[in-house]
Amino acid sequence: MPTQQHASAINRLLALLNSGGVGFERGVDRMENAERFDAFRLPLIMGTGEKAGEDSLPLARQLRDCLLRLVQHGEDDPDALAMLNQLSKQQSFHYFFAEASDADLREQGGETLIGLALRDVAQLRREGKWNRLKICANPDCKAAYFDTTRARTQRWHSYAVCGNKANVAAFRSRTA
Repeated sequence: MPTQQHASAINRLLALLNSGGVGFERGVDRMENAERFDAFRLPLIMGTGEKAGEDSLPLARQLRDCLLRLVQHGEDDPDALAMLNQLSKQQSFHYFFAEASDADLREQGGETLIGLALRDVAQLRREGKWNRLKICANPDCKAAYFDTTRARTQRWHSYAVCGNKANVAAFRSRTA
């Protein structure tokens, strides 16, 4: 079971991956314009009220495309990794030390959402959980999801919706 920090990281990355209008929100691009982007990003950055910078929207779109490539084509895609490294160079981080020997890497400069997402990617990759982020096998859906199965064999973001459709279609083609 993921910790609260893992759940936040996973949910933030899934929101970014699915912000292009896939899955249950088909056709709704959360990064269509600056107003939609601000409404989308505020809950993901813990509602600090901070407005997005002028160049934040194109950078966020670039990050979304990069993350989608890494999920779809494997985490070793050299072009996507180069793009991720380029985005990372535009961020500043610092360690925040708290009581009980806790230290947290925090975004300090640049777009907050991008900084948090980069930290989330690094965390999941370091812990070997990045490959649990997947894209739904239903070609009409393409929603990103986090595979929680032990064998890492989940194929659909929602078995009740996409899995059922695939199974019914396969059954009908076999019996037709």
